[in-house]
Amino acid sequence: MAVFAYLLAVAIDAAPAADPVAAEAAPPHVYLHPPAAGCDSRAPADEIVVCGSKDSDQQFRLRPPEEHRYDDKPIRAEMKLFGDSSLRAHADEAGVGGFTSKRAMITFTLPF
Repeated sequence: MAVFAYLLAVAIDAAPAADPVAAEAAPPHVYLHPPAAGCDSRAPADEIVVCGSKDSDQQFRLRPPEEHRYDDKPIRAEMKLFGDSSLRAHADEAGVGGFTSKRAMITFTLPF
């Protein structure tokens, strides 16, 4: 085990030292690319230019729902009987003697 540690230390010590100036001069990867043809390229070379249309994300935006799309439909207490006849319950108002009369009614319709 001691021999292995000695050989490892010798191998590390014998490795050529990298020139620190040369290592800083060349980046390992080039992440910046020249701007696209439609971009404003008046920015200095050391600045990052982000190009894109202002409305490119509109397809992902939530829009307000249609005004009455999810409103409850009115409930009608009405049913078909035999043939074309029907029975319906409803509320009604009528003026009687100078005041408003509110009443609940059941209407039976029988066409003839």
